[in-house]
Amino acid sequence: MNKKKKIKLFRLVMSKLEKKYPEALPIKRTDPLDQLLTSIIHFDSLPEKARLALELLRKEFVDWNEVRVSAVSEMAAVLREAGLEEDRARLLKSALTHLFLKKNQLSLDFMKNYPEKQASEFLARFEGLHPSIVDEVLLLSLGFQRFPLNEKTQRVCERLGWVDDSDEAGAARTMSAVIPKTLKGKAYVLLKAHAEETCKTKAPACPSCVLQSDCLYYAMKQASPKGRPGDKPVSTVEIRGRSGRARRNGLRSSRS
Repeated sequence: MNKKKKIKLFRLVMSKLEKKYPEALPIKRTDPLDQLLTSIIHFDSLPEKARLALELLRKEFVDWNEVRVSAVSEMAAVLREAGLEEDRARLLKSALTHLFLKKNQLSLDFMKNYPEKQASEFLARFEGLHPSIVDEVLLLSLGFQRFPLNEKTQRVCERLGWVDDSDEAGAARTMSAVIPKTLKGKAYVLLKAHAEETCKTKAPACPSCVLQSDCLYYAMKQASPKGRPGDKPVSTVEIRGRSGRARRNGLRSSRS
């Protein structure tokens, strides 16, 4: 699919998803520190597991400072109840410790006065953060137009035929060329909502999907005599990349 066709399809898809998920817009601004830690927990996790993990952390610990000074094993025990691995606890503690050592506080509110480049560079210094986590904070907390390319958004983009089974850097370049800068945030929240509610990793709800007529994945499964939409992911990168991305960023997949 050439770039012109991808852009045309992108606009059509956005129109359909905006009608399907009206509650996703407008984008709600979040606290920067809460968003950073929430994004760490949600990264490559099932939404219900991540929500439970956050709920348990807030029940067990008074505030983020108590999380910071607690042993990794204590956090890991709480997260394990939600089905998340100990690596997640290590990354949470690392982020909180790094921020406290750099700024002597547990707040990222000072970033609200940063230009985009400075904010991005500051977050990039946190060890082990996936680029999509940085982009989520920049978009959802600071209002910069970013398109966080994580497992969820990349899965939908691949199934629609916008990106091939390429590495994340290649996929990011492709989507950067397709999505107008002013629509990056809108595209992210709508594609993320679609990934979580309809276009799931296993057993996607293809029969009821509003993007059936626009979806390469659906067309391929319809044409295949061996299976029906929803049997399994078409894209091999979803299988290979899931564990690879997690290992590169100090996290294990918890979506199974």
